[in-house]
Amino acid sequence: MINPDVLDKLESPFEEEVYQRLVDELGDKNLFPQVKVSEFRIDLVYDPKIIGVPKIAIECDGAKWHSSREAYLYDRHRQKILEDHGFVFHRIWSTNWWDNPRRETTNLISFIKQIESSNHSLKSHSNISSAFTDDIELLEEYVLQTSFIDIEKDNEIIQSIG
Repeated sequence: MINPDVLDKLESPFEEEVYQRLVDELGDKNLFPQVKVSEFRIDLVYDPKIIGVPKIAIECDGAKWHSSREAYLYDRHRQKILEDHGFVFHRIWSTNWWDNPRRETTNLISFIKQIESSNHSLKSHSNISSAFTDDIELLEEYVLQTSFIDIEKDNEIIQSIG
């Protein structure tokens, strides 16, 4: 059962399930919901509390939010800034979660254990291209083939975000 104070911070049943699975596997001592960093909020942060090991930003991405080009560009920009502040990212898409929560939990736990056992340097462990794990190649292919792409507009959007 999720602590009521934590439950109030979680923004969706999806986040609640991910949080509960992490608590079941790893406990709640290192897990923090809705962490504010600068002007950004991170859905869940796992802090290994090991010197030199980065905090893990866990993003619970709903398909509705990421259906627009602006949202996708904003998230890439936001992730880059947060990575520059020492975070590594793991993203879970809601469609993947509802399809197979056990697989997504296993992937997340494996990622956390990989980061915890890394060589304790502050090098980047995440990769923007692999952080968006829901068939990014298909999305990039679609974006390349879609005629509404306007590089100048995309650059303006990115500049306005920063």
